[in-house]
This record gives sequence, structure tokens and C-alpha cells, in this order.
Amino acid sequence: MSYAKSLFIITILLSFTIAISFTILAQFGLLEYETMQLVSETMQPYAKPTQKGVIITEQMADIVNCESNWNQYKLGDGGRAIGLAQFHEDTFLMFQKQSGIKGSIFDAYTQLKMLAWALEEKKEHHWTCKSNK
Repeated sequence: MSYAKSLFIITILLSFTIAISFTILAQFGLLEYETMQLVSETMQPYAKPTQKGVIITEQMADIVNCESNWNQYKLGDGGRAIGLAQFHEDTFLMFQKQSGIKGSIFDAYTQLKMLAWALEEKKEHHWTCKSNK
């Protein structure tokens, strides 16, 4: 078997394994199905509006791509920055009070909703990865 065929088969198997892993996590309530679907949709730059209503703008995509590379489990800044948008807990809680947005800092959908709100409120200075858009 050629190297290219082997690499192709391995890639397909890994993709299949990841999809099954997310499905199993969702089945046991460890990952909400909507969050899994949202993350898979948002991994494509400039995603269409999600069923929950968050539109991923180019500015949001740039920030999330730079901050976490679309990894909702990413920890940065020595463990202080969490998730897709790399929120620090104190900033997240402050934004929650100001915006009224409910949800967990660990939830991808809530992170995107909070990021959208923060950018609308001109709070982009809270991210080291800024977009000029």
C-alpha cells in the first residue's frame, strides 16, 4: 500500500473516531449536542447563523482563530484563559453582569454569544488577538 493511501485511511479513521467520541460525550451529557454542532459549524470560517442565533462575524472568527484555534477546551495564560474566546473568569463574570447573558464560561455557545456582545459594546481591547475589522 502506498504512503498516500495509508495516510488517507488514517485520516478517515481519525475523523471517524473524533466524530464518535463527540457523539458518546453528548450521549452521556458531557458535551451538549447543540454545543458540539455549534463548534463543528464554527470551525468553518465565517459560519452561517447557527440555530441558536449567533452569527459568527469575520471579526469574531479572526479573534477565535487567533486565541484558541477553535479549540473550545483550550486553556491559556497559565490556565487563566478558558475556551474559544479565551475569557478570564473575572472578565467573563463582569461581562455576564453587564450583558445579562446566562451560561457557563466552559460552554462554546455562551463564549461566542459573550464575544459577540463584547464586540458590539466596543470591548475588543480585552483580547490580545484583535481584528481591525
